[in-house]
Amino acid sequence: MDKGVSDRKRVEAVLFASDRALTIKEIARISGVREKTVKKMIESLNREYDKHAFEISVTDKGCVLQLRDELYPLVQDFVQPEMDEKLLQTLALIASNEPVRQALLREFVGDRVYDDVRELCKRGLVKYKKENNTKILKTTAEFRKKFKMSGERQASEESVPEPER
Repeated sequence: MDKGVSDRKRVEAVLFASDRALTIKEIARISGVREKTVKKMIESLNREYDKHAFEISVTDKGCVLQLRDELYPLVQDFVQPEMDEKLLQTLALIASNEPVRQALLREFVGDRVYDDVRELCKRGLVKYKKENNTKILKTTAEFRKKFKMSGERQASEESVPEPER
């Protein structure tokens, strides 16, 4: 890293490049800037951003550079969601019922479950274990990280609801 790059630019670069909220500690570690300085830089950047379309949102989960809420309707038609609604629905069913048999999930979402599971595995959000003629599906650590969930869920197959007939 070029030593001539200011702390302010380092902090701003980390926030700009991140796809998730980062804690002050994470920003400090990644940028090489002290935590106390990171806090000052965020306050300073936010004062400057008062004149811009974006802001640094600071929550209990961390800091994220984002478009101001009032401007989202202006761009929502061309901002692509990271995951389409049907794929997200399949992921939600897996997460809320894990471990869940793919055969049972098929009864809820239909044949698209096979493509959805393949895509979710490819993205590292779901893993499976083969059991007889089906797969037992569970979310991964990457899923918990992405959706800011802590710990491993302890669910049993018996907790999986039966589909309505």
